[in-house]
Amino acid sequence: MNRHVVRPLASDQNPRFKDLKKLLGGRGVRKSGHALVAGARQVAEILARHPDACRAWIGREDREPPPAGSPAHLEWLQLAPELFDLLVDPGEETNVFDRNPAVASRLSARVSASTMPSSESASRSRRPARARSSGSTGTG
Repeated sequence: MNRHVVRPLASDQNPRFKDLKKLLGGRGVRKSGHALVAGARQVAEILARHPDACRAWIGREDREPPPAGSPAHLEWLQLAPELFDLLVDPGEETNVFDRNPAVASRLSARVSASTMPSSESASRSRRPARARSSGSTGTG
């Protein structure tokens, strides 16, 4: 049985999620007086040394719960995977194609195959366009 209050967050319009996003910048940290801490070693250290300062365990809904021995007052914020990914990589700067070249190659091939024109429309697009006259012709 879980001893932490579980709060699922599934929408980027959720006020709680919006507050978490604000903590990604210095201004949000200064205004709220809170900060996000990430990394196994850093989180373990903060939980051990300053348990009363910890407010929530934030993770993906499909990942592990707060560690055994964590303060009972912690809320467990279970974020939908896409929301968690936005917190981890807010500028969406991680190039997943570089990390997974085989998957990227398969996806690129699918996209190319689905956007390739049919043979009839392809042959039409290869025909040269007829020149049109822009002025009237007449004898003078």
